[in-house]
Amino acid sequence: MSKKYKVKRTPKQTTKEKVKKINWRLWGITIAVTLVLFAVYQAGIYFESIAVMYIYAILMGVLIIVYGILNRGFSGFDPEKVSFPKNMTEEEKQILIEKELKRRKKAKIVLIPLIGIMVTLAFDTLYLYYLEPLFKG
Repeated sequence: MSKKYKVKRTPKQTTKEKVKKINWRLWGITIAVTLVLFAVYQAGIYFESIAVMYIYAILMGVLIIVYGILNRGFSGFDPEKVSFPKNMTEEEKQILIEKELKRRKKAKIVLIPLIGIMVTLAFDTLYLYYLEPLFKG
């Protein structure tokens, strides 16, 4: 005979509660940085500077590597829920948690220009292969 287990469920959030959780300031900064990076890229393309494409591609690669290092390989490591060794003191645990939270904050900052560069290069690729042939006739 099988036992039935009760699953604890969190109450569903309303749309208003979900919208309140969005960090609008971070979204605004990300959009502003994306627009600046896009404008610089398009200016480089307009003045036929080939180097701007290589600079953006290299910068994107470097930022992905830096983000991966800061985020510990894209892991979902939650420092507050991990079980620490028994010989570790509370102070050492707290220091480790603080270091991890600082790394995550730095990773979030690195992610802002990375998103801008990725959006810029994605738009350029879409334009080059799909939109430009439509307008050439």
